[in-house]
Amino acid sequence: MAHAVPLLVLPSSVWRFPVAFGFDMGMVDPEAGPWVWWALPYTFGLIAVTELLAYLTVGLVSRWGEVTPHWMPLIGGRRVRRLAAVIPATIGGVLLTALWAVEPILGAFGLFGLTTIEFRNGWWEAIGIVAYTPLALWGPVLLAVTASYARRRRPRPIRT
Repeated sequence: MAHAVPLLVLPSSVWRFPVAFGFDMGMVDPEAGPWVWWALPYTFGLIAVTELLAYLTVGLVSRWGEVTPHWMPLIGGRRVRRLAAVIPATIGGVLLTALWAVEPILGAFGLFGLTTIEFRNGWWEAIGIVAYTPLALWGPVLLAVTASYARRRRPRPIRT
């Protein structure tokens, strides 16, 4: 499951590429201004950060999630403390679940001032749904992988 997370994030990243160049991808936003130069580095930065964060989930099932790589300054070769991985991953999983699973539901009903994105037609909306729906799985998958990591790395009682 951990190796699937970067692939869950990939469709939304692909969706953002044309947006970076000013293409609206069928979205209707009457308040949107004209394309600005900084949209390009912002969008590519967002894509890079999102994919890197998604890839961190792989660390929960890889050797580098248990012992830091030797090339890292100061901490290279040291054992990763269990809670140093579990706490941030749990917080991230809860936040991602709230962002990608709960927020669209609240937006659909107009709660807390949230709204849904409007599209020019059903085809654009379908493409948008296909691109962004996998993100709703990111949080729950991260929580499941984190629980497995925590269980695998829990202290074992000493048998005498």
